[in-house]
Amino acid sequence: MNKFHSNGVIACSYPNQSHRSFDFNDLWKGAPNEVAKGQARWKGKFSGRPELAEQIWPVLTSYLNGKSPGICESARTALRSLFRFLDAYEERGWPSIKKIDDLPPAFSTLWLRPPTQAWPVPDGQAYRMAGRILRSTWQNNVGQSRIWLWEPFPKADITSTKDLPSEQEIKTAMHSLKIEARNIFDRWEDADRLAAIGRNLLQASRNGRGKLIRGIAPTTLADAHATYRAIINETRSPLPNIGNLRRALGFKTDAKNNYPRWWPRYPAGHRNAGKNISLNELQDGLYPNANDIACLAVLYMARTGWNEATVASLDVSGAHWATPHGETASSKLWMITAWKERSREFQWTVSLEKTTTGPFQIVKRLRDRTAVLRELVKSDPSRSLQPKIAERSPWIAADSTGKGSVITLGGRVCVWWQQHVHAHNLQAAEHRKIPESMTASDWRDIYASYVFADSRYSWVIVQWALGHKHISSTRHYLRNRLWRHASERKLNRLVTVLIDGIEINERVDAVILRAKVEFDFDPSESDLCRLAAHRRVIAESEITYSGHICSDLTHPPAEIDPGNPRDGSMNCRSGERCAGCPSGRAVDGSALARRAAELTWLQRQTTGLVWAESHYAADLEVLNASLKQWDVSQVNKWMEYWRAEIASGRHKVIRFGAKQ
Repeated sequence: MNKFHSNGVIACSYPNQSHRSFDFNDLWKGAPNEVAKGQARWKGKFSGRPELAEQIWPVLTSYLNGKSPGICESARTALRSLFRFLDAYEERGWPSIKKIDDLPPAFSTLWLRPPTQAWPVPDGQAYRMAGRILRSTWQNNVGQSRIWLWEPFPKADITSTKDLPSEQEIKTAMHSLKIEARNIFDRWEDADRLAAIGRNLLQASRNGRGKLIRGIAPTTLADAHATYRAIINETRSPLPNIGNLRRALGFKTDAKNNYPRWWPRYPAGHRNAGKNISLNELQDGLYPNANDIACLAVLYMARTGWNEATVASLDVSGAHWATPHGETASSKLWMITAWKERSREFQWTVSLEKTTTGPFQIVKRLRDRTAVLRELVKSDPSRSLQPKIAERSPWIAADSTGKGSVITLGGRVCVWWQQHVHAHNLQAAEHRKIPESMTASDWRDIYASYVFADSRYSWVIVQWALGHKHISSTRHYLRNRLWRHASERKLNRLVTVLIDGIEINERVDAVILRAKVEFDFDPSESDLCRLAAHRRVIAESEITYSGHICSDLTHPPAEIDPGNPRDGSMNCRSGERCAGCPSGRAVDGSALARRAAELTWLQRQTTGLVWAESHYAADLEVLNASLKQWDVSQVNKWMEYWRAEIASGRHKVIRFGAKQ
C-alpha cells in the first residue's frame, strides 16, 4: 500500500522505488514563477486552490497506488498544467473556480480550444491524466446531479506520425554506439593490463614522512592502477577515497587530503598533463561509470528492441541469467529473459556469444565488472538509493563523487543519448549526422520495423520480439505501415498467380506459387525441369532439421536466412524453415513430424488472428500436407513422441533460426 501523507506528499509504492516520494503541496499553496530547484522544464507560477486540492487528494492517492515513478511525475505535471489553465481562465474575467462544483460544462473544450491563444493547448498526456482525475473527483463530490462532460483529446493523424530515421542514419547511429561500447571495453582491458605490470606502491620503500626513497624510478599510470587495486584488497573497501589512499600509504588524513607529491601524474599530451592521476580514472578502469551503463543500455535496447523499463529489470543475481538456445554448430546462442512489468510476463531475446557488442557480451561484461559492487550493497544497503535494484542488476556503476556509493540506471538513458547525438553531430560530416529528433526509445520502433521486414512481414514474430501481449500493441510499433503496403502487394500478386496457374496449367503448384508470390520469381522451362529433377533425387546427407533436402543449400532466400551472404561460402542456417522455402523437398517423415509438433505447440501460445497472419501457419499447413505421404499410424506415433518430448522439456522448440 502507498503511504498517503496528510502533508501533501505521496510515497511511491512501485517495486524497488520506495525511496521515491512526490510532493503535491503546491496544489494547496501555489508555486512561484521562478524555476523550481530540480525542475528543468518549469513552466511558470500558478495559484493554490485548497478546496479543489482537498477534493482531488483522495482520488489522486488512490490512483497513484502502486504506480511507477514516471506516472506519479506525470500526474503532478498534469495537475500543475491544469492549475495554470485555471489561472488563465479566471484572468479572462470568467467566474473563479475554487472547487470541483465550480467547473462549467464546457470546461474541457475551453482548455483544448483556447480563444485567441489565451492559454497554451495541453499536451495529450497531461490532458488525459487530468481528465481521469477530475472525472473521478466529480463523481465523488457531485455525482449525477449535474451534467458534466469531458471532451476526448483529438486523435493524431497517422499520416503525420514521426518518421523513423533513414537506413543510413540508423547505420550511423548504431556504428557510433558500437564504437562507444568498444571504447568502454578497451578502457577496462587497458586498465587490467596496466595493473598487472605496475608496481604496488604500498610496498615501495619510503622514509619516515612517507616520501619514496631516492633512486626509485618515477611512478607511472601502471603503478597507480596496481596500487589502487592493492588498496582495495588491503582495506576490503571496493570504493576507496583519497583518505583511504593516504592512510594506506602511511600519511595522515587532513582537510585537504592531497595526493602525495610522488603520486603518478598524467603524461604530456594528456588534457590533464602534469596533474596527479585521479582516483576517478582508476575507478573507471575497474568499474563502469554512469555514462558507461547508460551507453550500454541504449546499445542493448537497439540490439533487442526492449524498452528501458524491461532492460532495467534484468536480474543477474543468479547463475542462470542466460541459458543456451538451439544447437547451432558454428557459434553458441544464448537466451536472455527479463520481467516486463507492463505485460506482466517475461520478455526474451537471443544473442550470439561471439558478438562483442551483442546483448550477451554486454550483460556478461557488466555482470563480471559489477559483482563486487552488488556484494557491497548486499552487505551495506545504505550504499545505494535503490539497494533492491542494485543487488540484482548489471546496470550499476561506481559513484564519481568519492562518497563510495553505488548508482543504478535510473533515468539516465534518454539524457545520455541526447548528449551523445549532440556530441556526435558536432564533429560529424553532414551526411554522417544522426537526427537530433531521434530518441533512445526510437530504437524499439526501428527494431520492430526491421524484424517485421526481415520475417516476411510476420506479426507474430514482431509480437514475440517486442514482448507484446496483444497484437494491437504490435500494430502501434509498425507505424511506418510496412505491413499494410506489403499485404496489398502480396495479395495482388497472389490473385494474379492463382488465376494464371489455373488458366494455363489447370492446376496450382505450391512450390511455384510460393516462388512467384514471395520472391517475384517467374520460373523458366529449364527452371521447371530442374525442379522436377530435384524432386526425383533424394540425397540423405542433405536432409535438414525439418526433414527436407535443399536444392541450393548455400544460396537460401533472404527471407529464410537473412544473414547468409549467398555467395556459396555458408550453408543455410534456417533448417527449421524448409517447409516455407521454395528450395525445400520433404523426405524425412520423423523430422517433418517433429517440426509439425513444434509449430502446433507454438500455435497454442498465441491468438488465432496472430497465428493466421504468421508464416508459421503456412509452414504447418505444408508440413501436414507433406506428412500425408507416410502411413497415418506411423505419423501419429511420431507426433505423439515429439509432443511428449516438448511437454516434458527434453526437447526445446525452435522459434528462430538455430538449426542447420
